[in-house]
Amino acid sequence: MICVTGNGQCSVNHGAPHRCRKCRLERCFTMGMRKDFILSDEQKQRRKQRLELNRNLATRVSATTPTADEIDQVRF
Repeated sequence: MICVTGNGQCSVNHGAPHRCRKCRLERCFTMGMRKDFILSDEQKQRRKQRLELNRNLATRVSATTPTADEIDQVRF
């Protein structure tokens, strides 16, 4: 990564949080973030696939679960 301004001292605040990725990452490390918390591209892809699978499973389960009204109709 290369600093946008070239001097490595970009402002990283709520008004401009994503302008310089290098300075933002350096600030994260300064605040205590550990490098081993950063996911590799492969890990990101696996996580994305796992989340998508869970969403699909949750959608299927909620589609087959009867509503409270349907349950009440069966009881009476």
